[in-house]
Amino acid sequence: MSWAALARELGVSSSTLAGLGERRSIEGDGVLQMLAWLGRSPESFVTSGSSAVEGVRLPEPRNAGVLRLDVRALHGALDAARAAQGLTWSQAPRQAESGAAPR
Repeated sequence: MSWAALARELGVSSSTLAGLGERRSIEGDGVLQMLAWLGRSPESFVTSGSSAVEGVRLPEPRNAGVLRLDVRALHGALDAARAAQGLTWSQAPRQAESGAAPR
């Protein structure tokens, strides 16, 4: 299968796939599609800081073949962790960049 064919199947751009080896970050929707296609969990790609979690799979896509995040729940979790640490919204990204885990 070519990169272009895989990109069409996943619903992501060819440039997203082609540049993966050189990027430090990528949009979450593309990552979710790639993980679902591979049948792998995000945890299976963790290489430092903790052990990988094997045997965990993402759910099958329900909405036209595209996995979606519950962004309101994600925001709520981020806000709760931020508030529990006494951080402002501008301080929280700096802590995340430092690799510090939420308490």
